[in-house]
Amino acid sequence: DIVLKLMDGCLGRGDTFLEKGKDGFDGTIGAVTKVLEEKYNATKGVLVLEWVRPAKGHEVHSFDIVTMVMPDQSIQLVSCLYWGHCANGGSSTHDATAGFVIDVHEEKVIRAASWYSALFAKTMGQTGPSMSGTGTGYGEVGSGSVFPGLKKICEQAIAGHYSALEDQPWLHAIGWDAMFSTLGPVFFEGNYASHRIPRRVFLSWRSLFFFLWNSRGYASILAERVEAHENEQPSLSKNRTLSGPIPKDIARAGAAAPKRVAMRAGGLAAYAAHAR
Repeated sequence: DIVLKLMDGCLGRGDTFLEKGKDGFDGTIGAVTKVLEEKYNATKGVLVLEWVRPAKGHEVHSFDIVTMVMPDQSIQLVSCLYWGHCANGGSSTHDATAGFVIDVHEEKVIRAASWYSALFAKTMGQTGPSMSGTGTGYGEVGSGSVFPGLKKICEQAIAGHYSALEDQPWLHAIGWDAMFSTLGPVFFEGNYASHRIPRRVFLSWRSLFFFLWNSRGYASILAERVEAHENEQPSLSKNRTLSGPIPKDIARAGAAAPKRVAMRAGGLAAYAAHAR
């Protein structure tokens, strides 16, 4: 069984699931080539991957793991979420309708990830069959569910981040997707966590207020310097673009602030993820 994925795709866009014996697919290289030619029209950057199934007793699921470089250059775990209860028995967790926060030290689900988005605030706000916490199968995962071996998976993610930094020193945050499969624990994806990190600010009230408090200095300093420059250079265009080049000190401040803020927020999120 095969999964075809676009290298620059996201959220399942461009995915094709091919199961041997269904819809005329016989599992041969020729059959895969035919699908690539007909559906992707010789598009470059199509990954041909093995379709990995969840281990016995597990539903279709994903452990959403985020690791980040700290100010002291160590790498820490920011958070680990669980996605599951996929709509219509979906083939991937892009159809997940339930998400949970996991205490990695105890390898146990501790609460619903209702803060993640407006959708999950609605669907995860009330106790339902997907929050029973009685096991790891469909409709069983919830507060109290335990996943032995998850801590080791997260340790492997941290080790992988150290390894990635050797070739990509700019890679300060990585979002990993892993699962318990019929082949054992499997990492099936790893991305730059630019879209995942901002959401982690809302892991707890402590994280949110820490982020706001520590980011205010960078934002206010940058705003004051830009305002001072505008007063010196009043000839601005209608779209509020500076008429001349931005001074180097302002450009440096603008480039550095988001990075510092993200690292500070990540440090607190790492702490808050383990806080009760």
